[in-house]
Amino acid sequence: MKKNYLRRNFLKNSFLASGGLVLVPTMLSASNTGFNSIKNSSNVSDIRKKLFGKQIEIIGQIFDSSGRNPLRGATIEFWHLSPNSNEMGHNGSLLTDENGCYRIVTDYPNREFGKHTTIHYKVTKGEQSSLTELKFSDLAAHITDKHWERNHLLGEELLFPKIEKSLNRTKINFNFTINQ
Repeated sequence: MKKNYLRRNFLKNSFLASGGLVLVPTMLSASNTGFNSIKNSSNVSDIRKKLFGKQIEIIGQIFDSSGRNPLRGATIEFWHLSPNSNEMGHNGSLLTDENGCYRIVTDYPNREFGKHTTIHYKVTKGEQSSLTELKFSDLAAHITDKHWERNHLLGEELLFPKIEKSLNRTKINFNFTINQ
């Protein structure tokens, strides 16, 4: 029986082409997503280790202690449990842009048993620094009582996280202040 290499090459190339058609829109949407005010922020930290699977995008603004003035050039460090692991293997840092905006794209974190999924933050600007946490579930995003105490000057509109969900992507808008 004669081997049909043309048919195999056709099937292989068809598979590769169809995979490319799936990847291109996925990569374009990953680069253009976000809430309108921060969509074009140049300060992005993408720490995904998997191209596919559940992902989370967190965008927001950092303000000074008055809650009124955005902080340009603040350093944001963040970390969380890696998916399917109890190791803090996902971490990164970035600087806020001229409007105090930031954007993080990462794999959906694992959570400790009996607790909400958590992403930890440390923000530094000069001599000032602040630690906080963003907690979320499949249904909502939450702040801790300590976060509320330190950031209530932002007002309800900016203080409480907003969440949008799609098939494998969660977007959260999370703003906070830097405290002394």
